[in-house]
Amino acid sequence: MGYKAHCGGDWNSEMPVAYVAAPANQNEKKHFKALATEAKERFPNARLHVGDPQYSSGRVRRLIAEDLRGVPVIPKRSGEKVGPGDLYVDKCFRSHGDPEMCRLYRRRSACERMNSRAERLVGRVTLRGLGRVEGYVGLALTLLLLIGVASVRRGRPELARSIEIYACH
Repeated sequence: MGYKAHCGGDWNSEMPVAYVAAPANQNEKKHFKALATEAKERFPNARLHVGDPQYSSGRVRRLIAEDLRGVPVIPKRSGEKVGPGDLYVDKCFRSHGDPEMCRLYRRRSACERMNSRAERLVGRVTLRGLGRVEGYVGLALTLLLLIGVASVRRGRPELARSIEIYACH
């Protein structure tokens, strides 16, 4: 669609907390600061910032440690030098390094599930213009949050994890 939504989420609730829409040809690291800052404003006590290896850079790690006063849980990329205690992922997608960091990195799958649900809601977008796409993604993520709230209020929080099942109940 020419645009990409970068979304940050809470791994406990599997719900979005912040998003940034940007042209698809721009590197994800370019939008990390805006995304992480927005998430930190909403959740000031958040300490852990988990990301894929594409976010691995000295600049991103410094931003998390210094500006956000958090801990980066980002594995090194395959070409980067890995030192003792560094987190890295092998070709079979298994994490290695500090056991605690590996455990935290595995929680990233919760945000992947959230992204998958959001993609099902957004579908194929034919809108043009960053503002329109941003608004459309914002509506889709708001719908995801509303389904979560409605599921909890009905006493069935497990329904929030499957939009299709929620719609059938």
